[in-house]
Parts: sequence; C-alpha cells; structure tokens
Amino acid sequence: MRVCHSREICEVDETISVEPLEGKFKRDISRWAAVPPAGRFRQGVEQFKRLELIKEWNWKNLIEPKTNSLGKNKVLCITSGTGHVYAMETINDLDLKADILKIDMPYPLPKEKIEALFENYEKVLILEESYPCVEEQLSSPKLYGKLTNHTHKIDEFSKAKVVQAFINIGFFEKPNPYISKKFEKELIGRPPNMCPGCPHRDVHYAITKVFKKNKTIYPSDIGCYTLGLNQGAIDTILCMGASVSMASGFALADTSKNVVATIGDSTFLHSGVAPLINAISQNHHFVLVILDNSTTAMTGRQTTPERSNPAQIDIKRIVEGCGITCYEYMYEPDLNKTIDFIKSLEKIYKEVKHPVVAVVREFCVLDKEMADGKLYKAKVEVDPDLCIECDMCVTSYKCPPMSYGEDGKMSIDQFLCVGCSSCLDVICPTDAFVEKKD
Repeated sequence: MRVCHSREICEVDETISVEPLEGKFKRDISRWAAVPPAGRFRQGVEQFKRLELIKEWNWKNLIEPKTNSLGKNKVLCITSGTGHVYAMETINDLDLKADILKIDMPYPLPKEKIEALFENYEKVLILEESYPCVEEQLSSPKLYGKLTNHTHKIDEFSKAKVVQAFINIGFFEKPNPYISKKFEKELIGRPPNMCPGCPHRDVHYAITKVFKKNKTIYPSDIGCYTLGLNQGAIDTILCMGASVSMASGFALADTSKNVVATIGDSTFLHSGVAPLINAISQNHHFVLVILDNSTTAMTGRQTTPERSNPAQIDIKRIVEGCGITCYEYMYEPDLNKTIDFIKSLEKIYKEVKHPVVAVVREFCVLDKEMADGKLYKAKVEVDPDLCIECDMCVTSYKCPPMSYGEDGKMSIDQFLCVGCSSCLDVICPTDAFVEKKD
C-alpha cells in the first residue's frame, strides 16, 4: 500500500457550511519571542506540560475506547499507519488469533497506560512504517519490532513481511504463504519512463550530447524529470532543491568536470531559490537548467504559482532579481534547436565564473491546454534497411514507443507514438526514423 498524491472533483452536500475560524492574537512577548535564557526555559516547561495533556487526551479519546475488545489472545499487534491494514488482512486471511490495537496518534503516547496492557499477553509486536516512533516510546521484554530486528527496517509493508514478523517471534510456524516461487526465466526490465513526447526527454538528451557524460556531473531533483536517470542524464537525487546546492558542492570539489544541474519549475519555486542565491553570492561555477512545464506534473498536475499568477511570479524575473542573466528557451519538438540552445549555454559557461541559469519553457503532454497543437505533427516509422541495431535510440533517448521487433530491427508502436517528431532529427546515426506517409 502506498500513500499517493491525487486530486479529483468531489460532490459536496450543499447543506454543509464551513466557516473559516478567526484567530485572535494575544500579545505575550515572553511566550512568543523566546529570547534565551528565560523565554526558552519557559517555553520548554510549557511544552512538557502540553505533552502530558496531549498524552492524556490521546489515551481517553483514541486509545482507551479500543481496549475493551483486547485481552482475548496471547499476542498483541500494535499497529500504526499502513501497517494496520496489512496486519488486519494477514490475520484475517490466515485466521490467526491475535489482538490488534491501532495507534491513531503515535506521539506522544501514554507510556505507562499502554504498557499496563502488556500484562495480558505473552508477546507484543509493533508494526509501523517506517520510523519506529511507537516502539521508541515503549519498553518491555515482551516487545518486538524494528529495534529488536524482528520486523523489516526499510522499504514498504507487505503481507509477506507481516507474516515474516510473525514467524520471527514464533507466532506462525508454517511456511510464508505470501512468498511466491521465484520465476526462473529472465524478465525484460521495464523501468519507469517519461511519457511519449515529453519535452524533458529532449532536454536531457541535448544536455548529454553537449556536456559529455565522462566529463560532466549531473545533479538533479524531485519531479517527472527524475526519470532522466534512464537516459544517463542524472547522477544525483537527494531532496527538493538539492540539485542546486549539490551543484555548488561539486563545482567546488571537482573542478576537473563540468556541472550541469536540472530542476523543475515547481521544485525551484519550492526550495531552489535559496541555494541559487547562495551560489550566486559565492560565484559557484555550474549550469542550472530549470525545466518549466507550468504544472506540478508528478503529483497530479496541480497549478504552479507562476501559471496561476504570471504577472507577479515569473521564474526568469526571479533569477534576474538575484543579479544574473536568465537565458530563456521556448521549447519546440526539434532536437537540433534544443541542442543548439544547450551549446549556447556551454559557450557562456566557458566564459564566466559564476552560475549560468536557463529556463526552458516546456509543456506537459498530459496538459491539454498547454500541449494543444504541439503534438501529432508527424507519425514516425523505422526504415528497416537503414536500422543497424546500434541501440543508441533505446539507450540514450528512450521513448516508450521504441522497441525491437521480431526481425531484430527497431520499430515504433503507433498506438503509443504521439507524433512529436523529435526522433526524426539527430538520435539515429543512420537516419532510420522516417516520417510515416499513410
């Protein structure tokens, strides 16, 4: 089970009225302007008092009402988050005799009151994801979990992992029914890929064509463009905004290589501006390409601040407000033009000793408003007589419609092809990609 980002149109009962609450600020300088040491000490004391009150509320309102059904079995499963669903399904599937106590608010916990429940059990297993927040607050020789190496410490939950935890504590003695027999044949790898026609693919390809892989470090960030990993166009991914700060570090640490970072428009506005200001003030030498598709595509195509309010919020003006030029490229599905733009950045990069920043104005192929009229320009097919099976298209460009046919030649899946025509330009050394006539 995963927690997903999504949105949808919901029908709400018209009788429901939600009035915004109005806050009233009460001036209390010693409370809200905690200058050490007196204010800090007071805040600490008040925080401890609040925690005790929250613990009591947690017990009376969320935990105690569930304890009436406990004490019937020898094993207690304390669950939190997605671990609860997996525990419920596993216990029901296998008809196991175990009690379940779901923790709705894992911090702070009324330690003594929960531990008093353990007297009725031989073993207590904690199933939580992913940090052992609940387990760290409790202590008992009957307690098993991540800290005792009885449950998995990393990765996602599954029913197989729940059963393995039961096996580890001696609660389940049969073979794990959720572990399937290993498939002996080798399966074709299908890594996640960008959509057909996605402009990110062209920009990544152009960057690796101009700034060669053996001479360049490619820091990147969190977004759809992260899938540039498949093209060998990304070396590092850490957290939102880290592409810029890591580019600064690489520029200082390894001066023998070029540094070309990529970041999306949403991520740049979220947490890329501050490290860029630092890079500009310190004259860190790297290229930053901001991939602006005017949407937060990876999490459901939410509107960006720039798109909703372009008159006031503009990435180019934000960068130039920091004191350097922001180079702008209006993307179109023509790889030669995209490569020429990246070459122009390379020329500037060689001439200056500070960050070189560019914004590529793209579109998302799933955004009908932005992509309208920019796709389905020409369907493409492969001339089998020209294809030499060199793998360059599927290793460095990686568009989903491309695959090898039964004859060993490259082919284009016409159902997946969106007709962007980018592959007609430079990706094939023998120009085997040709426009489909019919």
